[in-house]
Amino acid sequence: MTPHLVAKEWPTGLIEVARGVYAYVSPSGGPGLSNAGLILGERSATVVDTLLAPSLTRPFAEAVRRATGLPVTRVINTHHHHDHTGGNWAFPEAERYASAATRDLLIRKGKPMQVYRAMLPRFAAELEPMEIFPPTVTFHGAWALYDGRREIRIVPAAPAHTFGDVMVYLPAEKVLFAADVAFHYITPAVSEGSIEGWLRASEAVLGLEVEVIVPGHGPVGTKKDFALLRDYWLLLRDEGGRLLDRGLAPAEAARALDLGAYREWTAWPRTLWNLARWQAERKGPVPDLVPDDVALSMHAAMQELSQWGTAR
Repeated sequence: MTPHLVAKEWPTGLIEVARGVYAYVSPSGGPGLSNAGLILGERSATVVDTLLAPSLTRPFAEAVRRATGLPVTRVINTHHHHDHTGGNWAFPEAERYASAATRDLLIRKGKPMQVYRAMLPRFAAELEPMEIFPPTVTFHGAWALYDGRREIRIVPAAPAHTFGDVMVYLPAEKVLFAADVAFHYITPAVSEGSIEGWLRASEAVLGLEVEVIVPGHGPVGTKKDFALLRDYWLLLRDEGGRLLDRGLAPAEAARALDLGAYREWTAWPRTLWNLARWQAERKGPVPDLVPDDVALSMHAAMQELSQWGTAR
């Protein structure tokens, strides 16, 4: 287990991480709050993910307009979750790029409003009337886009956080928009992905020539920050797996697992859901979408775990 200081606050808003390359960073990493990106080319601009609800997407779209007069002609959706696709409507002239799996998952998932009312009550009223805007261009495997001298590589990472994950890599600038393959100081969630797959994706990230990593949640960081996430998954796989092998239920294992500094990461009770997923994954293939009743049951269990943790 790697001891470390846990970041609680960090720079937010539109941050230039390389010339003409911006991270849009949300505060706290709480429910529904995610990051996005902006990449300027010679003739147009590319947006990476579009946030959740109008109250979040509108400030992002305005920040994009202030940063550049270039038209946004491309939106890259890194995966299907609505905190990364919900604002697609804000860039109506752009083609929307994603893996074929992401388009399929987004359409099949629809809008699980019962889940959103329980898990995202702050945004539920905004999400109710929202229309889903699926990707318009899909791809399999690795892709590369070019805007003048700017090379934008789309790197497959699935299955990790989801079964449609991609990352956006700028090799010349050594910048990686890792999206939800990276959570920095926010406990990750693997409810619709694979822990073994996430570990493979983590080693691929650490093997890239990268100096800046923009996570899906949390502050902009480096490989050092990302390695802490990889080590969380190793801890959960190995130590959490041993607790499950002893016959502990995921809720019991989450209480018993010594998280060390990871106990201070935001949303640490997600460890319960992660352990449940690991228990299922060890038995065989896991589903690419979570049924609403399972999501609601896990949410209730995590709330109970959070109250237990507060009372300790």
